[in-house]
Amino acid sequence: MQKAEQPTVRKTFRFIELISYVKNPLSLILFVLSCSAFIIFLQQIFYHNDKALLYGQITFWLWMTMFFSVFTEFAYSRKNFKVISEKITNNHALIKKLNSLNDVDDYQKVKKDSIKSGNLILLHSGEEVPFDGEVIKGMSYVNETDITGSLEHKLKSPTKDNILIAGSIVEGGDWIVMKVSFASNKSFFTRVDRLLRNINRRAMPSEVALQKLMMGLSILFANVIFVMWVIASYSGVEIPVIYLIALMVVLLPTTISTLQKVVVYNGMVKLAERNIIVQDQVAVDIAVDLDIVLLDKTGTLTVGQREMVNFKLTSKTDEKDYFRYLYLSSINDNTEEGKSITAFAIKNYKDLDKKINLELYDYLPFLASNPISGCNYSNMEIRKGSLQSIANYLGKTIESFPQEVQSIVKEVAKTHGTPLILTVNKKIIGIINLHDSFRKGVVKQIRSIESSGIATIMVTGDNAITASYIAKKLGIKIFYADCTPEKKLEVIRSLQEKGFIVGMCGDGLNDALALAQADIGYTFEDRGYVHSILAGNIVAKYHNLLGIIELKNECKKITVRKGAITVYSIASDLAKYFIIVPALFTTAFPSLSKLNIMQFQSIDSILLASVIFNGLIIPSLLPLISYNLKNVQNKTYLWRIILLCGFGGIVSPLLFIKLIEFIIYKAGLI
Repeated sequence: MQKAEQPTVRKTFRFIELISYVKNPLSLILFVLSCSAFIIFLQQIFYHNDKALLYGQITFWLWMTMFFSVFTEFAYSRKNFKVISEKITNNHALIKKLNSLNDVDDYQKVKKDSIKSGNLILLHSGEEVPFDGEVIKGMSYVNETDITGSLEHKLKSPTKDNILIAGSIVEGGDWIVMKVSFASNKSFFTRVDRLLRNINRRAMPSEVALQKLMMGLSILFANVIFVMWVIASYSGVEIPVIYLIALMVVLLPTTISTLQKVVVYNGMVKLAERNIIVQDQVAVDIAVDLDIVLLDKTGTLTVGQREMVNFKLTSKTDEKDYFRYLYLSSINDNTEEGKSITAFAIKNYKDLDKKINLELYDYLPFLASNPISGCNYSNMEIRKGSLQSIANYLGKTIESFPQEVQSIVKEVAKTHGTPLILTVNKKIIGIINLHDSFRKGVVKQIRSIESSGIATIMVTGDNAITASYIAKKLGIKIFYADCTPEKKLEVIRSLQEKGFIVGMCGDGLNDALALAQADIGYTFEDRGYVHSILAGNIVAKYHNLLGIIELKNECKKITVRKGAITVYSIASDLAKYFIIVPALFTTAFPSLSKLNIMQFQSIDSILLASVIFNGLIIPSLLPLISYNLKNVQNKTYLWRIILLCGFGGIVSPLLFIKLIEFIIYKAGLI
């Protein structure tokens, strides 16, 4: 893990140079004005002007204003980076790189980033496919659940369905050799990338409004200062250029520009501490108004792995015997289904005989060439497999199976289950019911989401019958079945066109397009793969749908803090405007002296005091950024905060600028 850099003075000014001047127009203006003031100060020193001390102090505080502004933003952005870096897990798995296709045992384990397009990789059962590519040797079933959403395993070989997609899992006891081709235009990832580049989320409303507000205030104050300067010049009163520069910096909305971003970074840190990573600030603004969240089924609502839930006996067999058969059939089965069958037998029969004579035990793995598994033990031939596989094994047709077996198989399939037939010595003992079980607490989580005012919709690639069954179990009223990635995209766009703020929750590659299009793309780091994580703007560390509510609540607090800062800043700028401008133009317009209610001593003192106040106000307001907002749902509470900030924005400049002026005179700086 890369260690986050510490925010030093040197790095702060590098940050100014490389980032702020390009992306933040206000920082660029501040930099130009500070440089201009510095040049004027140097001229004063060269000509031995008696106001060199005043000019030097003004220049110093102008630079300090810029420093505090950029340093504060930099420090909080680095803190955000550090927290997120600590939360994200890096994958350090080694890849088996083959030296020759002729000898699959001749390989070396290398790091993932050293693999190039065209390299040969050896993959065994249970290993994840690390890149896009194609099978060029061997044959195996591959689990593409996290890619397609389908629980059905696909047979891959050089001649049949040879395309491999990163993130899929090799299943069974086979091995395959793949040729890496992630640079190919035919790559699934490449096609998804091409589609993702054509998707743009809606603009951040508050950010757009804030930019317009800052631009409007800057233009307004600049025009007023320019007009009054022209009038003063016409009246024969010359106002030093550095005064106008200082006045412009003091009245620029630097507080809004800096602290708004700091508020967002601080909120993102708090979310990261709760294992919710915000990848895009658009999400911070839009999550407040989230109306609907689409929930992908496989991997999000369900575990995404088939587990044994029950066994339907179809023959006269003692309980201890069929549990023993289940145990023997799967004790060496390293697939997730096999492990769950073994666990089911152990859990449901306490007196299970686990002793095995290894000399008599011959395990038969699930192979591409023979898609059933089981064992030969003593005088028993135990097999388990799908309906068609067992029919082939028995030399029969599915239609010739007993009616009871066919009925149970249909009932299991209707309730979102996967039936496996168990046979002993070619006699059908019963049907194993494998289910993709619901995630723990998911029903309660969905109820909580709906109680918070967010509607839920399920999207799944399953057929309508299965989708209806799952939706009913979860209590979800609206669902879309037979969903391809394109259909999920269409559903989201349709809802957005109706004015809804839409969230998408999923973690498979087939969810990437929907995650990118949704206003809130919510995915999971513990199961999500490269494209789902890149496409989403929110990445939760662990599966828990309640994170959506936490996200919305924290973003409400961020919005309230941003609003409070904006109100304070506007009120403060207006207060400074009515303090400084009358004093600055009193000579040209004596009637303005009536506005000097605080009895400031001179133009020089009020200007210097205002510049100092403007520089110090940013670090002074930082404690308010972390202030704990108790009840953001209470409108009275929110209005109290807004009014308090507005009142503070008016009063604080009057009091503190007067106090600073008093200190200036006592210290003999004027």
